[in-house]
Amino acid sequence: MKWTYSIKNKITAAVLLAAVLIVTLANNLVERSHFKQLDASFASMYEDRMLVESYIFKLYENLHQRQALIMASDNQKGFDHLKTAFLNSKSERELLIQKYSTTYLTPEEEIEFEKLKEIVERINSIESGLTQDQSTEDQLSSFVSDNNEVASQAFDSLSALSAIQTSEAQNIREESEKIILGNISISQLEMAILIIIGLVIQALIFSSKSLKATAKQQPHLN
Repeated sequence: MKWTYSIKNKITAAVLLAAVLIVTLANNLVERSHFKQLDASFASMYEDRMLVESYIFKLYENLHQRQALIMASDNQKGFDHLKTAFLNSKSERELLIQKYSTTYLTPEEEIEFEKLKEIVERINSIESGLTQDQSTEDQLSSFVSDNNEVASQAFDSLSALSAIQTSEAQNIREESEKIILGNISISQLEMAILIIIGLVIQALIFSSKSLKATAKQQPHLN
């Protein structure tokens, strides 16, 4: 019956080796999935957060510069001399808004972004009013007053959007850390399983050698 025991050992060893292969392949697939998730996280961090933060900063600079131009002007002399500056400022804002709209927006961010676009439309309208030839001094004063209020709302909206970028970047970082820690845990588990399987295979090999040595000693003893 010892030959049947030897066959069982070989079958067990073959199964264990197959298990080693399966564990290795499974871990490889999991690692690939994790790497894809990390790649997506890094891409999102750059495209949807870092770039967006640069758009927000440029919009802030755009609005700050036009605000400075308006405050430095005199209602009595009008704002016709700012017509070209306003057109350039408007073109820059529209380009930045368009670029921002192509990025991924969270539900909260989308609401705030729509709010910002409405504010920017009001700013464009105020600029048109300031540079109209028919505008009276009282009308210009009213436009300037409205502009100050709307500009303040625009800065608040940009601050809110910037805060969202910071929060989302932190979430992406935390998710990336979870993926890395999960990958480390799986690798450690794989190593433990492989060590256990290796020890079992080694025990089977030693057991098989002992069986052969016993079989050789029996004729001599007889």
